[in-house]
Amino acid sequence: MTRILGLDICRGSAVGCLFEELPDNCLGWFRANKQSIESYESTREGVERLLALKPDMVILEPTGVHYARLWADHLIKAGVIVRWIGHAQLKYERLTLRMPNKNDAADACVMAYYGHKHLLEPEYFLKFDIHGVAASMRSLGLQLKHLNSQSTFLTNRLRQNLAHEWPEMHRVKSIAQYDRTPPLWRYIAGGKVAKCTNTRYSKSLNNTIGSGLSEFTIDHAIALTENEARQIKIEKMLFHLVYSPDFEMYNEAFDLFGFGLRVRAMVLSHIFPIESFLGADGKPIVQYVDSTGVRKKSKRDRSLAAFKLACGMGLIEDSSGDMVHFKAGGSALVRVALWQWCFTHLEAYGGKKATDSEVCKKLVTFLHTRKSASGSRIRVVRSATVARATEMLFKELVKRI
Repeated sequence: MTRILGLDICRGSAVGCLFEELPDNCLGWFRANKQSIESYESTREGVERLLALKPDMVILEPTGVHYARLWADHLIKAGVIVRWIGHAQLKYERLTLRMPNKNDAADACVMAYYGHKHLLEPEYFLKFDIHGVAASMRSLGLQLKHLNSQSTFLTNRLRQNLAHEWPEMHRVKSIAQYDRTPPLWRYIAGGKVAKCTNTRYSKSLNNTIGSGLSEFTIDHAIALTENEARQIKIEKMLFHLVYSPDFEMYNEAFDLFGFGLRVRAMVLSHIFPIESFLGADGKPIVQYVDSTGVRKKSKRDRSLAAFKLACGMGLIEDSSGDMVHFKAGGSALVRVALWQWCFTHLEAYGGKKATDSEVCKKLVTFLHTRKSASGSRIRVVRSATVARATEMLFKELVKRI
């Protein structure tokens, strides 16, 4: 018998369900044995308890890479086979088995069932490497996001100080150059700037009506320049990853949308490989279900829904009692990145850049049509535009497989 463990990763723990053979009725087994499905803390004792089960294979879902990596590393080191199930496959299998939604124990049970069901069919699992390029991109993207938030804080603090220390430069925009931090902050930090720029800044500082630069301001400027230098270093690493030959197909699609480097990296790290959202036949999963009060069955694009969820533009039910309510679900990181792209590229340029494709022009038209409609709030318009963009992106990627 093959011991297969379905492992649902949580924050600081994991929920494991072990199957030695495929049950005839997964839902019935779950209801009868739910209490036997245990949780394992992210501690040495928790890992040892999990390995004591002696699984031959463990099924994982590639969500929360930092959390999943801990368990995957220990399992691989112990010689356990680790396989990855895609978001769409897990959701489709859970619906087919009529298992509870938003339930860690149920997800672990479905993973173990799926592992046994497709034990001799490796094509049903993702070609995912926890130490692979996609995981590295996500890690670098998160590092950039963290450093960027620090830069914003330091810049705001510096400008507040300049209001009374060097008011002539309080509102002056200092443009960043490639491989360099903005010259104003480099000058304050004592770094190297162009001769003419140094002369201009020195003359202004010597004749300022302010109190002059404090040690606190200089230290903040040094911290900011070091922070910017780290971001430049990470962006170079990210550039080589994003534009590697492995992602040529993805970049062809991204070019149509005018995505920048950081947006590409964040989206790629959550949707690669695109095959994880498709069925075993390589095609989008589509279901037809009965709808209340409607004779004709309704179409459900399961693959598209899972893709939108990965991009942070999916909907998850948040109901209570008789109130049925849906809220935005999925990766907040990708959602924010796409919102920023919508604001800075579609709204700011309006599809007028020479490099803009027909895809961008269609999205701009969609955005402005919604914006001009009476009663449409800009937040709702942007959300609808990004949702439309993710749908178009999915179709462009599927076309290229």
